[in-house]
Amino acid sequence: MRFISSLLLLPLVFAKNYDVDVGREGLVFTPTHIQNVVKGDTVTFHFIEGTHTVTQSSLTAPCTAANGGFDSGIVDDGKTFKLDIKNSDPIWIFCASRGHCPAGMVFAVNPGDKFSQFQNTASGIEVHPTLSPSSITDSLTSPTTSISSTSGSNLPHSSPSSSTITTLGLTSSTRLTGTDDGTATRTGSAVGASVSTSASGSNNNGMAKSPLLAPVTLVATLFGLAIAIVF
Repeated sequence: MRFISSLLLLPLVFAKNYDVDVGREGLVFTPTHIQNVVKGDTVTFHFIEGTHTVTQSSLTAPCTAANGGFDSGIVDDGKTFKLDIKNSDPIWIFCASRGHCPAGMVFAVNPGDKFSQFQNTASGIEVHPTLSPSSITDSLTSPTTSISSTSGSNLPHSSPSSSTITTLGLTSSTRLTGTDDGTATRTGSAVGASVSTSASGSNNNGMAKSPLLAPVTLVATLFGLAIAIVF
């Protein structure tokens, strides 16, 4: 009989109690979670300061009381609430006082690696998957450059030559126009600004000539007349 009585007392001897402070450090349970709790263990919640509860919830709805779950109700400072552990499954707990759960006041027994998820969900923090470098690269559009030009060398008199360059969606252009009075005018624009330059010397096909070409031609003509008179 004594031997049997000793065997019956074994679970009580090896059972472990875990102490948790409620409100000692503000809107938190201390510690925030405990692991490796087994059947027969107990968790004792010590209400230190403030208006708090120990209410069972779930991983996916941390701030909602679970149907059929336990609830300590409001417990006065200095009192305790004892939870008997019946298995090793995770137990999700929150404080049901207004605004406390969204502030992160949650607790868990045997949460594994999901406590951060549980607490973030309670606080309304969404957890997004990490983007891989390849997905970021694929979402970017490579810059493009296009160049188009029209030569004025074969165009009729006063026909302009022009070129347009488009890079990254911005367009710049230049325009060359030749006239009978020997003036070639180049105009350009880029991002709303325009500039113009001019150079003398244009023939009838719209090509600008060097300003030194006319004096050279005159000297050659006079030299040819002088030779003709001598001979």
